[in-house]
Amino acid sequence: MPEILKWEPTPGVGIGNTFIHGTFSEFYKPSIDLNISLFTPLGKFNAFLLPIFSYGNFPFKADSTTKMTHYDLSLPLGVYFPLFRGISPFVAAGAEFSYYTLAAATTRENTSTYRIKPIASAGIFIPVTYYAFISVSARYSYTQLSGEAFSNTTFSAALTVSYPTWRRNEEAVQAALAEKSRELQHAAEIETLMKDGKNLLEEEKYDEAEQKFRNVLALKKDHPEARKNISRAKALPFLREARIYKEEGKGLSAIRSYEKAAASLEEAATELAEYRAQLKGTIPALATSATQAYDSGQYNNAILLFEKIQAIEPDNETVKIYLPRARNRQKALEKMR
Repeated sequence: MPEILKWEPTPGVGIGNTFIHGTFSEFYKPSIDLNISLFTPLGKFNAFLLPIFSYGNFPFKADSTTKMTHYDLSLPLGVYFPLFRGISPFVAAGAEFSYYTLAAATTRENTSTYRIKPIASAGIFIPVTYYAFISVSARYSYTQLSGEAFSNTTFSAALTVSYPTWRRNEEAVQAALAEKSRELQHAAEIETLMKDGKNLLEEEKYDEAEQKFRNVLALKKDHPEARKNISRAKALPFLREARIYKEEGKGLSAIRSYEKAAASLEEAATELAEYRAQLKGTIPALATSATQAYDSGQYNNAILLFEKIQAIEPDNETVKIYLPRARNRQKALEKMR
């Protein structure tokens, strides 16, 4: 159930009973009070403006055909205090513009006057649905009329209904149902696409598998398994290539392919570590051959051998020293030619 603060200017209708205080209560009876209101949240501090137009008449006690009719426009500014389930006590104060007409049926005489007077009110807002609430309140006003203090209290209840809120909530409900229906349809389609994509991975049809997973993302952008499998579909060809190079004894090519696959595949990272461990025993011989080639000016051969060592052991200290030198000297020779 929404809090009142979230509502836009909202019309309401109400009914109440007005009691006169002081000298005038000796002459006039209480009056039924009809009113139309416009609840208007102000957006800060739970404040609101509540213009109310009221109508009623006070019958003369001695002669019920004589009535004092009143028309009131009050503009109280208030604040409410949300409690539980949107129920909110409130207080408000402001000005009321009143127009009084005294009509005597027996003499057919009419007299009129108007007043501006202060008012104060307190009550409670009670939400009943997501688009309507009931307000129960007491409103007190005070003025001078015919040289006497004229004050009255109105106890009233009003029903306030927001058609725009109702319409938007209905639209939101329908949109949510439609979205849920689409999600259910997509869920079945996604399940099929994921199954097909995994089967294609097993069949080593990586491009087709990747497309299946991309189709999943077209239906659901935040599908983590589809994203993971796209990376897997891109990496598996490099893993297959690395294994072939390994069997053919092409160590440097195998390691480079393993490195490309290892970023997305745990099994590639594991195989790369194991393969490097196997080749680590060849490093001393490779280092000797590489430094001999470097010393004899065979820089291309030295570069190739140092790169093999670097592929096997990326932090090798000898490679860090000699590989940049060999590359620089080879570039210098090429410029001299």
